Amino acid sequence: CDVNGVRKEIMEAEGGRREMGERKEAKAALEEKEQRAAARVGLEEALRTREIDGLREAIIEAERCSLEMQELKDAKAALKEEEQRAAARDGLEEALRARDIDGLRKAIMEAERCSLEMEELKDAKAALEEEQQKAAARVGLEEALRTRELDGLREAIIEAERCSLEMQELKDAK
Repeated sequence: CDVNGVRKEIMEAEGGRREMGERKEAKAALEEKEQRAAARVGLEEALRTREIDGLREAIIEAERCSLEMQELKDAKAALKEEEQRAAARDGLEEALRARDIDGLRKAIMEAERCSLEMEELKDAKAALEEEQQKAAARVGLEEALRTRELDGLREAIIEAERCSLEMQELKDAK
């Protein structure tokens, strides 16, 4: 029975052709159908925008209105996906602050798994490249210091400066 059909029944009932109890039942049925219809519209809008809070609210309202699980499936899947994407973004931000090679690698892999846009990965990938170059420069400095070969030391110092290593890290080589 559709919402308009229930409205028609109520109007007929209010016209005196039905008992008071029947009118109340019909009004309650109409209200329930309208709430369910509004919950469906809310789910559609939340799926369109894919905002986490909107998805959560729409799911809660749909469950309150006792919509079928099948009707909630897409919204719940979208919510899970968007929460994972948000966590991946947070992981990228934390890895950028720490600038740890392993942390950056893991955060980038998670972000790629969650299909974040390349633009969102750009800074983390650049930081990873910089940190890998610094790590290689440190290894070069250590090796040059170990061998004490003058040309090797010069090259290692130049590379370390190019990679913006701290002066403290260059102190022993100079």
